[in-house]
Amino acid sequence: MMAASVGIVLLLSGFFFKDDVLSTTYHTAFGETRSVLLTDGSLVTLNANSSLQIPRFGFGQKTREVRLNGEADFSITHTPDDRHFVVRTDKHFDVVVLGTEFLVNTRDKESKVVLNKGKVQLLYQEGNAEKQLTMKPGNLVTFDQKGHISLKQTLKPQDHTAWKEHRFVFAETTLSDISRLFAENYGITLQITDKALSQWTISGSFTAYSAEELIETLTSASNLRYQKQGNTIVISEEP
Repeated sequence: MMAASVGIVLLLSGFFFKDDVLSTTYHTAFGETRSVLLTDGSLVTLNANSSLQIPRFGFGQKTREVRLNGEADFSITHTPDDRHFVVRTDKHFDVVVLGTEFLVNTRDKESKVVLNKGKVQLLYQEGNAEKQLTMKPGNLVTFDQKGHISLKQTLKPQDHTAWKEHRFVFAETTLSDISRLFAENYGITLQITDKALSQWTISGSFTAYSAEELIETLTSASNLRYQKQGNTIVISEEP
């Protein structure tokens, strides 16, 4: 019975820790970015509060599939055998490429893919139908929470990866949307004292190395004031 119990424990341990054995996962904390050079020469830069799972065995030879949770910028190396690089997500879409530069965001409220260079194929599910879309440079594809897809053209796709240089680019972005950025990237809640104030918009490019530095810059530029209370920042108008 003792031997049987040990066997069951080992079997269950192998089941629960299978992902740890078969793959390597890179994480970033709130406020942290990290670059990961893959064995095939591809470079992945993770934004804050994100993770990238890579097969521990055979990556580059048998497979070039990774799994992303969060947001990352990809610069993919083309291989002599034209092996596809696949980014899997849990948002009902995958990205298939040969060699290119693109961003994938799988945040909760709105997922997106931005193509900077090259060509990618987007495999996604719309209702019960499986569909695909070939993206061209400058294309921005967004998915809402119901999985509906929207295709737009962005003149500056590099603005979507400005966070790699600790820059934040806003174009008439509401305080409500900026509050989502603070929650996703820093784990901080922006509390806006007035509903109308949440629709105030901010435009411009701002450099900041921390959440407090960013909110200090934004409020100074917008005639607002803030008060930090633990992991909450309260925003109000200047009297």
